[in-house]
Amino acid sequence: MAMTSAVKKKLVRVWYERHSPNLSQTALVAAKEHLTYEEAIIKGMLTETDTQQRYIAAREGHIEVTLAYIKGKPSSLMKR
Repeated sequence: MAMTSAVKKKLVRVWYERHSPNLSQTALVAAKEHLTYEEAIIKGMLTETDTQQRYIAAREGHIEVTLAYIKGKPSSLMKR
């Protein structure tokens, strides 16, 4: 089944709503870019309140959305 960009946007919005109460905005950006916890620390994107467990959960959740989108892309988009 193809996943449209609109569906991906909705899933990312749900992901954001789920993780935004637990992480800083910069940590959410890092998770959305799929940076490892260590990379996010090195780049100064985590605050003292951003726990490793919450960050990893957010990162893995965004990776799942991204992979589902890639796997479900219409074949016409894959030819680009």
